[in-house]
Amino acid sequence: MMKNSVAKVVECGVRQHIMRRYDQELANLERHILEMGTTAHQQLTMVNRALETMDGELAARVVSNDHSVDHLEALIDDECVSLLFRRQPMADDLRTVVCSLRSAHHLERIGDYAGNIAERVHTICQHPASPLMNPVIAMGRLATRQLHDLLDAYRRKDGALALAIRNQDVEVDAYNNEAFQNIMAHMMDSPSAIPCGVHLLFVARNYERLCDHITDVAENIHYLAHGVRLASPRSELDTTRTYLPAVSQAD
Repeated sequence: MMKNSVAKVVECGVRQHIMRRYDQELANLERHILEMGTTAHQQLTMVNRALETMDGELAARVVSNDHSVDHLEALIDDECVSLLFRRQPMADDLRTVVCSLRSAHHLERIGDYAGNIAERVHTICQHPASPLMNPVIAMGRLATRQLHDLLDAYRRKDGALALAIRNQDVEVDAYNNEAFQNIMAHMMDSPSAIPCGVHLLFVARNYERLCDHITDVAENIHYLAHGVRLASPRSELDTTRTYLPAVSQAD
């Protein structure tokens, strides 16, 4: 009888130890997602400052630091695979692991786009500052705020905040439309502005794609918080694919 009691105590202790280790592994996964997001946010903040101040050296530092986000994605991938294989999580825990795996991919792409923008900014810095940068700079500032709020939403599992971030994507589209139209018109009026203008168009496009990945993570967080996929499609205001500037006809 006593042996049975001792065995049950030992078994209970082992089970509690396993659960504590499991909880710690999930906590480590969340911590690494936040660390990856914070690193991407720092990269984005730096590239925005480089664009606003025409600081080519700062842009070059962003490019050289791109590997830090990649390293964290590899770490998170390994953690997720390990949790799925060894722990076989279910319900909320499974949702956490799957959403973390997806979010890490999107955060890595955000870091890549920040690096791509930095390369373009480094080139733009070699030309006179363009008067058409305002909507592009506004896109960068909005993207930085979105990413900051995204990390807060993930930390607090705040589905309402995640939904608000998702709905801000139309603001990004509006800035992108404005930048595209203004830059295209300026390049037509001033051919000497074409080299800088082309790079600036790519910067705007990269900001727009970066924000799409922020929106994807926001949808993951909403699913993580509520366990239900958003049924309504995203609103889109992107008109750049169909825009053509007016061309004056010669007499």
